[in-house]
Amino acid sequence: MEGKKVKLSLKKKLTNNLGLKILALVFAVILWLIVVNINDPVKTTTYYGVEVELLNTNAITDDGKTFEILNDSNIVNVTITAKKSVLSQLSRENIHATADLSEMTFMDTVGIIVQTDKLNTEIDAIKSNIVNLKLNIDDVADKQLFIELTTTGQPAEGYIIGDVSAAQNIVRLEGPKRVIESITTAKAVVDVTDMSANMGTSVEIELYDANGKKITNAAVVKNITSLDVTVGILGTKTVPLEYTVMGTPVSGYALTGEITSSPEEITIAANTSLLRTITGIEIPETALNVTGQSGNMTAVVDVAKFLPNGVRLADDDFNGKATVVVYIEEEVSVSAAVSPQSISMTNIPANTEIEIVPFDTRMVTFVGLQKNVDQIDRNSLTGYINIQEVLNELNLTEFSPGIYYDVEVEWNVPDTVHQKKVFEVQIFVPLKEEPVINPEAGPGFIQLI
Repeated sequence: MEGKKVKLSLKKKLTNNLGLKILALVFAVILWLIVVNINDPVKTTTYYGVEVELLNTNAITDDGKTFEILNDSNIVNVTITAKKSVLSQLSRENIHATADLSEMTFMDTVGIIVQTDKLNTEIDAIKSNIVNLKLNIDDVADKQLFIELTTTGQPAEGYIIGDVSAAQNIVRLEGPKRVIESITTAKAVVDVTDMSANMGTSVEIELYDANGKKITNAAVVKNITSLDVTVGILGTKTVPLEYTVMGTPVSGYALTGEITSSPEEITIAANTSLLRTITGIEIPETALNVTGQSGNMTAVVDVAKFLPNGVRLADDDFNGKATVVVYIEEEVSVSAAVSPQSISMTNIPANTEIEIVPFDTRMVTFVGLQKNVDQIDRNSLTGYINIQEVLNELNLTEFSPGIYYDVEVEWNVPDTVHQKKVFEVQIFVPLKEEPVINPEAGPGFIQLI
C-alpha cells in the first residue's frame, strides 16, 4: 500500500500545472527563435550586372539565322533572400543566369533561370529583375568597310601630327542584316595628347551609323577588333622666306633692292634633326623674273613647291601662297664736270713715269635710282686709273714710251650707279732719249723709241 501511494503522488506532481509547463516550453522555443533571428536574421541582397549565359545558340544559327539581344536583357540583377550567415558566403561570382535558346517562344523570348553554385537548399528565395531574354532574329549579312584613321587631342607644344598609318585599312563585319545595313563607317581614333615623339599603338575599331551614332552591338562580329597604328610626330619652326630675282627691267628702270612678302615667314614641320638645319626657305630666282618690267612687280608664289624634301607646312590654315612685291623705279641721271686733276693713277710699276694727256674740262654722266645718284658729290668727284689693269688689257709686262689711248677711268661713286657712257683718256709715257717713230707699233698707242 505504501508503494502504491508513492507512485500516485509522483504522477500527480507530473500532471499538476501541465498547462503552465506547456506554455513555458512554447515561450522557451519562441525565445530561442528570437535569439537566433537576432544573431542570424533573414536578409535580402541584390547582385547587380550578372550576365546571362546563352545555351544552345546553334538552335538559331544552324538555320542560317543570327540574333541580337534586345534592351540589354542579357544583363540582370539577381535578388537573394537568405540568412545573413548564408549571404555572407555568397558573392556575384557564385550566381549564374542562363537562357536556353532551344526553348525560344514564338515571341522570340527565352526564360532566364538564375541559381547559385552552392548553398541552394539554404536560400529562401532567388529571382531576377528580368524574367525573359528578348531576341531579334534576323538573316545573316556581311560587309567590308574602309577604316578611317583619325586623331584626337593635341601634341605637345611645338609639335604637330605627321603621317598616321596602319597595318591594314579594311574591316569585315558579320551580323544581323538590319544592324549590318545600318553601319556606314568604321573608325580608329588615336589619342595624341601631349605627344612629342613618334608612337606605335593599338586602337579599337569603332562602328557608326549614318548619323554618327556609335554602334556597340554584340551580335556584330569583326574580323579584327583593333588596329596597329603608327603616328608620326613632327617638330615645328618659324622661318623667313628668302627671295632672289632674275632678269632686268626695261631700259631706264632698275630694281630698288626692296622685296616685300605676305607672309614674311612661315611655320614648317619636319623631324627635329632636319629642322635644326633649316634657317630659311629660299625661293629660287625663277619664281620672280623682272624682265621687261617698268614698275613694281607683284607675283603670287606657291611656297609649298620650294620646301626641302621631308619638310611640310605646319599651319593647316595657310594655303601655301605668298604675295610678293618686287620694287622697281625709273632711273635718273646726273652729270659732273671733271678735269685731269680729278683723276689719279694706281699700281704704277716701279721706275715708270706716266702722265695723263691733258684735256679740257669734260662732263661725265651717271645713271641710277634717285636715292643712289644723290650720294654722288658732283663738286669733288674723283676717279682713278688702275695702271696694272691697263697693262693686263694690252697684254704687256711693261710700258714702252708713247701715248696710250682709250684708257678707261673708274669713278669713286656707289656701285648702285653706272656711267651712261664710258669715260676714256690718254696716258703718256715720256722718252728719256731722242724719239724715233716706230712704224711697226701696234694699235692702241704710238710707240716712241
